[in-house]
Amino acid sequence: TQAEEIVEDSSRGIIGAVAGALIGGVLWALVYQIGFIVAFLGYLIVFLAINGYQRMAGKISKKGLIISIICSVLVLFFAESISLGLKIKDLMQLQSIFTAFSYILSFSEIFAIVVRDIVLGLIFMGLGSWQYIYKIKKSLDEENLNKLD
Repeated sequence: TQAEEIVEDSSRGIIGAVAGALIGGVLWALVYQIGFIVAFLGYLIVFLAINGYQRMAGKISKKGLIISIICSVLVLFFAESISLGLKIKDLMQLQSIFTAFSYILSFSEIFAIVVRDIVLGLIFMGLGSWQYIYKIKKSLDEENLNKLD
């Protein structure tokens, strides 16, 4: 007997990817407040997003992999922005993080630092997770080749 193929539920997978990435994003923001940017945390965001997608969708596909990576990048962007906003709020003794965001947008020097830190975060995420992503993609490619046999 041939095993039934598991159908991928992308909508549930997206929820899982976002939830997983958010957990990693919170950890990223916490470690950033201590003063570190760590490639491992970039990997962790991607890992949690992919595993969240896989658990909720029932399986992972190339589409799920791409969705998970997009969720990871968006969460990193938000985690980094909030972290920097909190740092600026504390350094400048501002009333709220929203005031800090207006400072970020008003002063090109501060905005340049924010952009630099976000780019560094994305580089660290890429360096930390590319092997993991490649391994999953390669596994999916081999799985598709075996289906053709």
